[in-house]
Amino acid sequence: MLFNQVLSLVSLVALPLVVNASCNVHFYSASGCSGSSTASCVPDDTSDGRCYWTTWVGSIYFEGCDANENVAFVGCNGSPYTCANAWSIDVPPTFSGCSEIGTYDGFAHTYDPNDTTCSDCPDLAIPIMSVKRVLVIAGSDSSGGAGLEADQRVLAAHGVYALTATTGLTAQNTLGVQDIFIVPAQFVKKQINAGLEDVGADVVKLGMLSSAETIDVIAEALTSHQIPSVVLDPVMVSTSGSQLLPEVAVQSLRTKLLPLTSILTPNVPEAKLLLKDAGLDVQEPKDLSDLIQLAEQVRALGPKAVLLKGGHLPLTAAHKAAQNPEDASTVIDILYDGENATLFETDFLVSKNTHGTGCSLASAIAANLALGKDLTRAVHSAVRFVEAGIKTSVDMGKGSGPINHFHSVYSLPFAPGRFLEYVLARPDVRPIWKKFTEHDFVHGLGSGKLPVERFKQYLVQDYLYLVHFARSNSLAAYKGKSMASIAASAKIVLHIERETALHLNYCASFGLSKAEMESHPESIACTAYSRYILDVGHSEDWLALQMALAPCLIGYGAIAKRLHTEKHTLREGNRYWQWIENYVAEDYTEAVRLGSGKDTIPLREAYVPDKRVLELLETHIRQASPSRMEELIKIFIRATELEISFWDMGLGDHSRAHMTSLKAIKHKSKNTLNIFLQNKWDINEPTSELKPPALGYAIEDEEMTIWLLDHGADPNRQCSIDLTPLSYAVERASLHAIKLLLDRGGDVRKGAIDRQADIVDVLAMLLERGAPLNSKIYESHYFSWRLYYFMGLGTALHKAAELGKIDAVHYLISQGADTSIKDATARTALDCATISGHLGIVKLLQSEKGKMPLLITIC
Repeated sequence: MLFNQVLSLVSLVALPLVVNASCNVHFYSASGCSGSSTASCVPDDTSDGRCYWTTWVGSIYFEGCDANENVAFVGCNGSPYTCANAWSIDVPPTFSGCSEIGTYDGFAHTYDPNDTTCSDCPDLAIPIMSVKRVLVIAGSDSSGGAGLEADQRVLAAHGVYALTATTGLTAQNTLGVQDIFIVPAQFVKKQINAGLEDVGADVVKLGMLSSAETIDVIAEALTSHQIPSVVLDPVMVSTSGSQLLPEVAVQSLRTKLLPLTSILTPNVPEAKLLLKDAGLDVQEPKDLSDLIQLAEQVRALGPKAVLLKGGHLPLTAAHKAAQNPEDASTVIDILYDGENATLFETDFLVSKNTHGTGCSLASAIAANLALGKDLTRAVHSAVRFVEAGIKTSVDMGKGSGPINHFHSVYSLPFAPGRFLEYVLARPDVRPIWKKFTEHDFVHGLGSGKLPVERFKQYLVQDYLYLVHFARSNSLAAYKGKSMASIAASAKIVLHIERETALHLNYCASFGLSKAEMESHPESIACTAYSRYILDVGHSEDWLALQMALAPCLIGYGAIAKRLHTEKHTLREGNRYWQWIENYVAEDYTEAVRLGSGKDTIPLREAYVPDKRVLELLETHIRQASPSRMEELIKIFIRATELEISFWDMGLGDHSRAHMTSLKAIKHKSKNTLNIFLQNKWDINEPTSELKPPALGYAIEDEEMTIWLLDHGADPNRQCSIDLTPLSYAVERASLHAIKLLLDRGGDVRKGAIDRQADIVDVLAMLLERGAPLNSKIYESHYFSWRLYYFMGLGTALHKAAELGKIDAVHYLISQGADTSIKDATARTALDCATISGHLGIVKLLQSEKGKMPLLITIC
């Protein structure tokens, strides 16, 4: 088939081919920005014998390719892919400037084996390929706001490659030009030829040309190299009023360059100067019709089209020349191509930051033309680009400052393919990742000192988690929008299914049967983690789900690699060494694929990520906006925190450090606690997923409570179910202890009122401190809500009604509690009291505004 021989397809301009001239080379073109199809080649009926190929950029199937044959598919800044038999390109390359459907020409070519004149040709011709290219011939602005410096910023913002030929060097700032050094014309010629003979250019943009001699060599170069598009910004006078082109050179520019120009972009003073040089009578324009006439006159000098910039002559709302800034309403740029005049109107902007606007506009037009836009669209986009640049500019210098060239551009904070590396190095991720990968549970595996019962508990929960992991990857397959991403997720699910028997064998070596493990309930850590991932998958997109899965996918490999290489890891006699070795074994993937009988593979090894998943993650993340990227990283952080909870679960309710610290608090051993703090003990770390930090255990001891608060204890630090030292104290501590925590910054919104509805004095204290009377328990803590919503999770009034505390119900109603609020199971407080059989509370809630009937006594 034809595509057995295809070497490459580039959705860009084709440069000269490095191929024997006698070779029969077929050219193709591709168009579109989305969709997919199987590529095909249909010869046209023209005499050039070209064969045209049209396809939508997307999933493209190269049928009949040999498995090892390379087929490159490159977008504006895409990358090559390797072709395999009927293999699909799952992630299309990014097209810079492809915000709307348009045509992006490219080429592919093959060597024709039937061409007998090509005996000495290589098997496949090798093309030289490039992104869109613009050669800028202009002067340098030492202040950076105009000239070549501005040109290059604009082209970079449009994703276009810039070549330069410097015609002059200026010493200038925002106040004006202090001096100009004219680069010798012959050296300018060498710069132009060097660029065009090697890299080439799709468009040439001309700016400050410095001298008549320079204009002569430029005209010669444009003619000899047959440049298809030339954008000429006739820079003669700077924004600050400095003369940048000698008067003697104006005639050369008019007579030698204008006939070669695709579009000329003069402002009103420059247009008048060109017409004056041509000996034409020029009147000062007074309104829009005069501006249109001026554009027509300039176009008659030779350029194919003229864009007359109206910035120097702002108009009133009636399109008359404004006599003062207060009357100015609009600015109109006029594009005239010899037949039609197109007007581009923008609001008149009062800004001193207009240095380099002409250079920037011309370069933006050049970039858009290089990217394939027609002239009208190229100008329209460029005008909008400069307008936004002025609006978003910031003051620099004392005079006329530069515009903002990068208003619509953001740079990724990481190199392509290094997203995960960037994430793990972030200051908000690094400490959490370290806590996950260097957890006490992990150290126990490395030292061999982890109690076997703790490891068995972990294995049971890991086995239960495995089912949800398979569900998550099945959901990822559903969320995928390309065959490769769907297949990658499906492959992981199949691996999980195939290796379940091996997991069971591994667990059996620790005395754990399948029936026994399946009879165990899920731990809170397992439920919270697995449901979080599934919830992300249901509520967000494929990329978000992959970020939720990523800590598991990459964390275990990182842990095993570190343990395997650390000299302190126990090898001989360590019952967990095989667990470590299996994670770093080079033959692991092949062993799993072949089912070689390696039956000591740990649970999570079955879903070590397909490399393709991480590659897809790296590719997709480059298309995310900065704000979306931050959202995704928060998902990663939360998933990592839940991984830590999984390790915590493996250690039991308390790690050794926590158990020792609680004993020290009980015995008032402040010296011990100081040693802990010196060794980086986190005083605010929850003692388990269900219990608060150490401060919660000191609430009945005022001396130790004050000591912990003085050493950084936070009364608002919550565990995984939103329990804080304050809300823990509200359940069981004295009023004095609760007041102490409130006085030291305790936040009554942290669940406190939700956990105590049987002590009116406590309720009164909390409400006086601003507790939200009608808030529902966990309504601001989603993960806890998902775990316990079936329990109702209503307001304090719901809980008081359910527990039969009529005094608390009466007090809450007297304070304005809303009796109509429904809990998570759609029950009101009245429903709770009725179900629980508390008749007195039922009557109270049924009475007008909750007033207590005379016959009802407080229970």
